[in-house]
Amino acid sequence: MHPIPFIPLNAPFNTEQRAWINGYLAGLFADATRLETTPPTPPPSQSLLVIYGSQTGTGEQLAKKVAKEATKRGFVPKLMEANNCSSTHLAQERYLILVTSTWGDGEAPDNAANFWTRLSDPSTPRLDHLSYSVLALGDKNYSDFCGAGKKFDERFKNLGAVPMFACVECDTDYEAMAKAWMENLWVALESAPKQLGTEPVPSLENTSPTPSPLDAQYSRKNPFSARLVTNHRLNGARSAKDTRHLEISLEGSGLSYEVGDALG
Repeated sequence: MHPIPFIPLNAPFNTEQRAWINGYLAGLFADATRLETTPPTPPPSQSLLVIYGSQTGTGEQLAKKVAKEATKRGFVPKLMEANNCSSTHLAQERYLILVTSTWGDGEAPDNAANFWTRLSDPSTPRLDHLSYSVLALGDKNYSDFCGAGKKFDERFKNLGAVPMFACVECDTDYEAMAKAWMENLWVALESAPKQLGTEPVPSLENTSPTPSPLDAQYSRKNPFSARLVTNHRLNGARSAKDTRHLEISLEGSGLSYEVGDALG
């Protein structure tokens, strides 16, 4: 019990002033007491299961990055090797993130091989309650590019799980695609639970005029076919040099540039 504050009798106020101030303090005290006894209830944190299959460490590093960012965004991540993920984990969680590389001839890495064996067993329970996203790491020099990630993605679908968006397949220069995948991941999770599973699954093949962040990740191996709109020679007609002013349209690419950027 807190004592109600009041103006002492020897304070330099008359009877009416003292009564008014005491009433004002009593009102403030009542509001403060009510706020103390009824603190706002924080929203419950959403659990996020983050598992990885990694042979050389890249998949593990990316999964840890996801878990760290998830914590900053108010989620409660559960990070583990895929082999440590049991059917109980899958039954208890609503959202699953899998980052996996491919080993050998399209196989899962060592720390995800047992998980794949359990997941591919015909007796595996349905996962209709689960929404998931897969980031697949691979190397296009091998025939079964991102084979493990694609197998996991397909198996999740067959078990009834709902993809937040299409499986993202990364080559050895994975940084840009992985970053775009993660940005799309937070958009999907932060719009949950109402929208997950209600929209068509987007893919990297987007023919709409406004590309998604994933579509905008062009590179040396995935160049954007830009339109040349201006080709003006700057040298005089008798000059042996051929210096030109070129203007290229980036419309529809989602790309931007700043002064000093290089074009190849």
